[in-house]
Amino acid sequence: MSQKDPISTASKAGLDFAKVFYKTLDEKRHLLGNIYQEDSQVIWNGNPYVGKEAITKFYTSLPHSETNLLSVDAQPILSKFQEGRLTVLVICAGDVRLKGLQNAGFTENFVVTSEGSSWKVLRDTFRFHEPAP
Repeated sequence: MSQKDPISTASKAGLDFAKVFYKTLDEKRHLLGNIYQEDSQVIWNGNPYVGKEAITKFYTSLPHSETNLLSVDAQPILSKFQEGRLTVLVICAGDVRLKGLQNAGFTENFVVTSEGSSWKVLRDTFRFHEPAP
């Protein structure tokens, strides 16, 4: 396997994952829990949510959203950190409109790992873009 193979695989996987994630977030939010593991962690604008149940409860409490994904980058993480499973860092940026609020830019980083034929989120960090002080 050439060095390009893991990078190409990660790039495709990252883009595919991001499309599914944001479509689910905007249209079928109650299903988001299916892509998290029992011990997954979300940090949303500095607020931590740990575990699939807490993450699902948090996401379903948010107002309706419309996400415009502007960029996705993905890089493979050494497989030795996840017992030989393909693990990818997915970096996303875009705009989101939460019902009743103005559009806001955001950045979201995921660490996802392969589990059978699907992806599971290990870590998810979201931050709205805000002016620097």
